[in-house]
Amino acid sequence: MLGAARYVSHTSIKQLCAWIAGDCWISSLSRGWGVVVYSCFDSDRGTRVAATRYRTPLSHSAALAAVADLNFPQGSVQHHRAQSTLTGAKRSLVSACEKAAQLRATFLDRSTDFDERNEQLQRLRVEWWGRTTRFDALIRAGSLGVAGARYQPTKAYLLGSTGPAAGFEELWGVKVTGATADLCERLLARWTDQRAPPLTRRIRVGEGGLEPPQPCGHRNLNPARLPIPPLARATAAKCSQATVHR
Repeated sequence: MLGAARYVSHTSIKQLCAWIAGDCWISSLSRGWGVVVYSCFDSDRGTRVAATRYRTPLSHSAALAAVADLNFPQGSVQHHRAQSTLTGAKRSLVSACEKAAQLRATFLDRSTDFDERNEQLQRLRVEWWGRTTRFDALIRAGSLGVAGARYQPTKAYLLGSTGPAAGFEELWGVKVTGATADLCERLLARWTDQRAPPLTRRIRVGEGGLEPPQPCGHRNLNPARLPIPPLARATAAKCSQATVHR
């Protein structure tokens, strides 16, 4: 669903996790650990370097020694993880080693869904693992089925995010707050479902049935199929105010 296609199609992540695990993903722990290592760097380059010493979680002292010995080339930390710099990526890797048992339980428990796993990671507080890193790590683990089952998020977790919330406000004209978060998630989910390929769409049945009640009534959905926000800023803001003050 939301965001999953980005990682399902990213086969290099699967290949890297298999390489970290050894002979074709020999154990569930190795599969989950491969996702953890990759999520600390968000790059093939950084993960390949780290995996030479971190094929399995290390003790705190061993993890510190290993990360000090490794020579990471430029570009080892990419995408949103670049904000943490290489220092932050190293610290997150050492922290992940310290909390490997809890991470294993979170990633490999077949009885929990995406939301529960996200709450567990939030409480675990791996260093330099903010909202986006947690979300991306769970997307990867769920898409690759490291627990023997696949799972996906039911929302984008806009509330509490930085870049995603700012981007949503820039495109839609609605600021993500505690009062508007549900509306923002519904708008984004509806737009995503309209733009998603038919085979990847999912039917979500909520309290309102197959077609949940609309916060501002029904409107033409054709704009949602265009590569631009389906609501103008003024319309979205009006809907937001109507929902908040209703």
